[in-house]
Amino acid sequence: MGVYIFLDIDAEAIEPAAWRGFYAQARDFLMQHPDGLVGLRRQTIDCNGQRVRRWVYSTQLEQDEAEPSQRHLRVSGDRSSLKTAEAFRLFEDISHYRRSTASASSSSSETAANFITEALADGINGNVFSDKTQGYPYHQAILAVGMLAEARFPGRALVRGDLSVAQCQAAASLLEEIIGVSVPLPLMVDGDRLYETLVGEAPTVERLQHLVNVSPLEEAGVEILHRRAPRPLQLEWLASRIAHYEGRVTLGVITALRHWLNVTEDLDGLIEALSSGLAGVCLAPADLASALVSTGVTLEPQRAAGLEGLDRPDAARCLPIKRCYCANWG
Repeated sequence: MGVYIFLDIDAEAIEPAAWRGFYAQARDFLMQHPDGLVGLRRQTIDCNGQRVRRWVYSTQLEQDEAEPSQRHLRVSGDRSSLKTAEAFRLFEDISHYRRSTASASSSSSETAANFITEALADGINGNVFSDKTQGYPYHQAILAVGMLAEARFPGRALVRGDLSVAQCQAAASLLEEIIGVSVPLPLMVDGDRLYETLVGEAPTVERLQHLVNVSPLEEAGVEILHRRAPRPLQLEWLASRIAHYEGRVTLGVITALRHWLNVTEDLDGLIEALSSGLAGVCLAPADLASALVSTGVTLEPQRAAGLEGLDRPDAARCLPIKRCYCANWG
């Protein structure tokens, strides 16, 4: 468990000179970061007349400067918070990331789309970054470098991991402030772009599930499909999601229902999806009620038109109780 940042690139499709230009921008950004970023570095000291090497945290982020093929940046934390986690390295030589010595391949929009689709389908990978920041302050700096790569190499770079829109906006602001470069939000937190990439004009249950799977937060994926997909297909997706649990009301079912209700507030659709046989799901009323209660989600009180005459007189009323479709344990 942890908080991760991943950066995938199609190294064979990126020109070495273009990658060196990106590296130079990333170096300027990291070296000028206001938190004083640090990385692990070997230091040689004298100990009782013997030369001993030890690891230290240093603000000198670039290492192996004299060896072009090995020159790289290493960041592990920051001096302001004194919090450190895993080391993230970025090499100046693109051949470090290539599977072969071949020159850059075609950069057509079709091959770029294929790279993004394949990178998303492969799940967790990250051939440049693939490590944990634990959410420490330097997380945002590493994210900013990933966003810079994605912006400079559209369709050839993809940053992902434990991201949020707010984090990405803050990282973009830092890039603008420190090196004067404006970048868009990364694909993973741009809901409409992600929907167009993974679902497109022919939505299916499988594509919607893939969208939710790759979204940094499941609720973010549900929000996208709720805005973009036809409602009947949304209900079919929800039923198929619950079908994996084979009629058992588990934590997974409760979490899925909570996400659906928090995003859509569509109780009627939820009941229809889970009690009408969609995707083979038909929960018994008692099981469905139990699952709803377990979500802990409530609705604001609503007046049913035409029932005003049945209201109790004020003098006969007890303390008001919020009317809801499940228990409020808060």
